[in-house]
Amino acid sequence: MLRHSSGAAAGFVGLAAEAEGSVAFKVLGQELAGGFEFVTDHSEVEKLLSEAEIRRPTLDYLIDGMVFKADSFALREMLGSTEKFPRWALAYKFKAEEVSTEVLNVIWQVSRTGKLNPLAILDPVDIGGATVSRATLSNMSEIKRKGIRIGDRVFVRRSGDVIPEILGVASRSDTAHDVEKPTVCPVCGSSVIEKGYFLYCSNVENCAPRIISQIEHFCSKDGMDIDGLSEKTIEQFYNEFGIRRVDELYKLKKEDLLSLSGFKEKKAENIISGIEKSKQTTLAKFLTALGVPGVGKKAAKLLEQTFGTLENVMNATVEELISIEDFGLITASQIVDFFATEENKDLIASLLACGITFLKEERTEGVFSGKTVVITGVLASFKRSAAQDEVRKRGGNVAESVSKNVNLVIAGTDAGSKLDKAKKLGIEIIDEAEFLRLLQK
Repeated sequence: MLRHSSGAAAGFVGLAAEAEGSVAFKVLGQELAGGFEFVTDHSEVEKLLSEAEIRRPTLDYLIDGMVFKADSFALREMLGSTEKFPRWALAYKFKAEEVSTEVLNVIWQVSRTGKLNPLAILDPVDIGGATVSRATLSNMSEIKRKGIRIGDRVFVRRSGDVIPEILGVASRSDTAHDVEKPTVCPVCGSSVIEKGYFLYCSNVENCAPRIISQIEHFCSKDGMDIDGLSEKTIEQFYNEFGIRRVDELYKLKKEDLLSLSGFKEKKAENIISGIEKSKQTTLAKFLTALGVPGVGKKAAKLLEQTFGTLENVMNATVEELISIEDFGLITASQIVDFFATEENKDLIASLLACGITFLKEERTEGVFSGKTVVITGVLASFKRSAAQDEVRKRGGNVAESVSKNVNLVIAGTDAGSKLDKAKKLGIEIIDEAEFLRLLQK
């Protein structure tokens, strides 16, 4: 059975109307949105969607879709979650509103990887209660494919009611002109390198937006999680202190910050404290912070689970990397190339010399000591998360995907592709009964 609620733009208000939760909200005086129902089959889902499309313009709040969720907590546990979202919930988005407006200009921005990203500047237009004046474009190929020219009117929508997107040309103008491909970086003036569909600034050392974005990414919550280091503050460090690499952050002193405009004692202390605190981190967060190509938060955790140490990750081969679930040849090659580059090895060595260390889970010795374990399928005796805790308590390391580095797979009922892969790789497999026996040791 699925629960359903309307997805309100301001925080998915309809989700608050679940069971006892709705009573609690009412007691607190919170007004609740309607549209909460139970559905049991696809025909009821389709009926609700049709009715909601009709009701949508009459509501006094914005909604961008509907959310359907499994009603059974046991089923939710079995389905689990990815790094970004639960597998037991589905968000259906309504068709986005489309309007037309004029393209006033196309400018180019430099990302932390040095890629030049085109950005369309639009005559401001209202779409679903939001004023849209800019829309991102992927590359010159997309601009040509959609026939986008400066001065033409284009159709625009907010993809998923969030991200402005140009769909195509609405009408041509006699005075419009083509978007020109830049030959030099719009910021530093260095030559542009063309790689496939994309353009890159060739100035690795000193292109300001690229360096500032790299440092900002390093300090982000998913990375080293250094509070207080906003883009504006990092830009100050770039201009005033000449900071060009992330390791230079760890050499800053409170007295340095107090010399900057807008810095007082408390702010300076907080930033220095945040930098110092970041020295104790996890391997996954460190890998994310480095900006290894193709490695986000999820991939970084898989690398940590699979290889255990930074040294092992740095020495990993393409063959070892592609054995990890969801790691393809391109990502594996990018990782190997990143750690083979002398500049990156020097940066990592410098960061470690600054005092960065990696936290490890406290584990007692036990039956799973020294083993990396994957649990797949449904266990009758445990929720999967609880079973994983039992493995950790007994010295084991838990991985989410099957690879050559996994030593043991615990297979419950309805085990799928992970079990098949474990058999193919010749990994030891045990059932729930054997798992329970091992827990008694």
